[in-house]
Amino acid sequence: MKNTNTKIIAELKTGNCDFYNQMYEQNYQFVERFVLKNNGTVDDGKDIFQDIMLVLIEKIYADDFELTASLSTIFLPLGKIFG
Repeated sequence: MKNTNTKIIAELKTGNCDFYNQMYEQNYQFVERFVLKNNGTVDDGKDIFQDIMLVLIEKIYADDFELTASLSTIFLPLGKIFG
């Protein structure tokens, strides 16, 4: 897991567009299903996914960033948005 996360962080920092597309393909459907299940719209899902990615990028560039879990866990706090 640690090597995978390290690679993900490195790719995100390079601005690799293919990698961003891969992150979208792997995670967007989860976000959209969650939003729709909680009475949101497809557009809400897109907005929330974009917000999550912006927070992720902001965090990985922070001097004090320390990864203590899988990067996929960034999508789990959605319950707090709609809960």
